[in-house]
Amino acid sequence: MTAKEETRRVNFGEDSDGQSTEHVEDGSKVKYTDEELRRAKKKVRSAETWRKRNSHAYGIIERLAIREASHGRKFGGKFLVEVCRQYDITDDEDGKNVSLGTNDYTAIIARWIRSEHPEIAELVRVRPCALDEIM
Repeated sequence: MTAKEETRRVNFGEDSDGQSTEHVEDGSKVKYTDEELRRAKKKVRSAETWRKRNSHAYGIIERLAIREASHGRKFGGKFLVEVCRQYDITDDEDGKNVSLGTNDYTAIIARWIRSEHPEIAELVRVRPCALDEIM
């Protein structure tokens, strides 16, 4: 790796798998490992399954994002999920309460909102991560 390809990274803690979560401090592009990309793809598949089973919950999240953007407020996926947790929501298949117990899907949800609603994309905060390579 040349000096130009080196990237400064700042550790922001651990995700639910105990893996470190990192953010590029100097704005340069991160080169993600195959393992990081594999884990990101697995999380996206899991999130897609959650979204299919919980379209009502995702709809609430989506409407909240649009409402926040209409007021010109910046927000992230974690905020959207935290507010959604305040509602008594059941899933589409068996009427059980929707699980939003972890924040594993917050980064994915934020990226879905950005791609599906480009008119509000600049208000949806995301940190650089491996998801950027696959979504």
